[in-house]
Amino acid sequence: MKSFNEKDTELARKTRHIAAEGKGLGDLVFEDLVKESENSNTQIRYLFDVLILIGRLKRVCDRCKNICEETLFSVAGESKPAKKHCILFLDEENTCRSQIAEAVARKSYPSGGEYSSAGRRKGADLKPELRRFMEGHGLTLGTIETKALKPDPREIERFDIVISLHGPVNTYIPEQPFRTVFLDWDIGVSHESVNEGESNERYTELYREITTRVCDLMETLRGKESV
Repeated sequence: MKSFNEKDTELARKTRHIAAEGKGLGDLVFEDLVKESENSNTQIRYLFDVLILIGRLKRVCDRCKNICEETLFSVAGESKPAKKHCILFLDEENTCRSQIAEAVARKSYPSGGEYSSAGRRKGADLKPELRRFMEGHGLTLGTIETKALKPDPREIERFDIVISLHGPVNTYIPEQPFRTVFLDWDIGVSHESVNEGESNERYTELYREITTRVCDLMETLRGKESV
């Protein structure tokens, strides 16, 4: 409130940072409370009391952050930056669908998020015809490597959205983090069953369907002016 009343942008920036840290600490304490409720004989009423307090403190942090952003906008004309979503694409071996989805998102929405892909297991390599297809559509910005998913909850919880392009996400990640959204996109046939002669046609179908899904997702997250 002092930064707002005195039009102090420097104080607003410092306070906004403190408020963001406070909210993040509240999330960590919430996770600790969940573990405490599972592994302790502590009275459940006490845990609920603490949970309510954390919720109130996080609301204070949110309101504090909002006031700081209003101060920066009204005094310095600084608008709140659009949120960047951290998105993970999955398939069986990270050798086809998930690679196309990651590349499409990076190419079409470079400032809209942070994108990565992985497989249930690490595939050997992309097929030469797929690599040529991606190069021909401007989807390669460097070396493409296949990766295996790390199912560690601490790794998964940093993603805002996890999308499976082959089967349900919960078959890849059994435990869903509290703030992570799971989406299932069952897209196209398995690329292993594609004959070399029809590969370009099949990859084109996959590319078009994946591009449509990615565009719909980013419009939902950021609006139609998200490019």
